[in-house]
Amino acid sequence: MEASIDLTGLEQRVYRSRFGDGLADVLLGLFITLMGITFMTDVGGLGGVWGAMLLPMWKPLHDKLIVPRLGYVTFTRARRGKIVAKQLILALALGVSMLAGVVLWLLNANADGASGWLARVPDLGPTPFGVMLAALVAVSARLLSLSRGYGYAALIIVAVTGGHVLGLELGLSLSLVGGFIFVAGAVILTRFLREHPVIKIDEFEELDA
Repeated sequence: MEASIDLTGLEQRVYRSRFGDGLADVLLGLFITLMGITFMTDVGGLGGVWGAMLLPMWKPLHDKLIVPRLGYVTFTRARRGKIVAKQLILALALGVSMLAGVVLWLLNANADGASGWLARVPDLGPTPFGVMLAALVAVSARLLSLSRGYGYAALIIVAVTGGHVLGLELGLSLSLVGGFIFVAGAVILTRFLREHPVIKIDEFEELDA
């Protein structure tokens, strides 16, 4: 029983470190930046589509950049089940956020045609969208055990709200905060790649010997 507990704790630590290399940060920053740029066009309501396009890119990039440096860990069936469940929750959260983003965009674009409480949504400015995006990032941080994601969520709210006060377009505010997250992730990823060179086959043979 004691060995099982130790293995469970080790597995948990391995999982928590799985997204700490900066790759997830880079993709998140790229997503927010591209969404912000899209918001400054005539098809701004489709900005959330970038999330659906970039999310599947994590695994092949992880297998290409990270696995050759750290190796591959096979999780237990229970852990794999939890990972699949978290992936489904993340995909669902992304889908709901995309739908909510389109609705908010349409409400702001057609404020004169809304009625009731919906008519008051445009008066709130970009705050509802900023809160929604920050909530998505915070949920993702919780699912991926990426603690700095909470800081990104807070930064998004500050950038969107502050940009609105300063008279900046929502798309510009998102592009700026997305660029910051992208650069931060790129720095973390670059440092990781330098500190963890690719493991060669002969190095494995020396370890076995």
